[in-house]
Amino acid sequence: MTTTANEKENTAPQLVRYLSIIECPFWTDRQKNKQSEEQMETILQNWLRIVNIKQGWIYDLDKIVTKYAKHFQLLKVLRGHQSEIRKVRISPDGRKVLSASHDGTIRLWDIVSGVQIQIFEGHSDWVLVAEFSPYGDIIASGSSDKTIRLWDVKTGKELMILRGHLYPVWCVNFSPDGNNI
Repeated sequence: MTTTANEKENTAPQLVRYLSIIECPFWTDRQKNKQSEEQMETILQNWLRIVNIKQGWIYDLDKIVTKYAKHFQLLKVLRGHQSEIRKVRISPDGRKVLSASHDGTIRLWDIVSGVQIQIFEGHSDWVLVAEFSPYGDIIASGSSDKTIRLWDVKTGKELMILRGHLYPVWCVNFSPDGNNI
């Protein structure tokens, strides 16, 4: 399969449109303007060119992106947060969605029905990250309030607060066995 010149020419604009639709976490309303879309398109065009030149085995990456990006569709909108959403994660069993927001909450949703199952409240500032444990029974969240909090998925209760960070907590991860964070 070969990529036509027209397909290659349209790849970056398609990616920009897609990224605009999904609203990347760092792309706020204030930054959404024609100039930032043009900058993103320039970056993507350059990146696609570099990948095509330096990585011969991915010579048709732009064709792959063009082929599959046009088939993405909106399946559901989950409403509830009062501010920007920083992180979204799917549970290990694939049945729940977790969202962390600048409104200071973490929300748990049923992936099929879209119904909100639980709200986890306790952080005093933006929630920047939330992750499921490997077994999906515990959630760890990090915040601008400089804490990590552990939550019981079933009850919604806060299990523990880990203090001591000097700066906002941007990232949390569980070890593969779930025993360490």
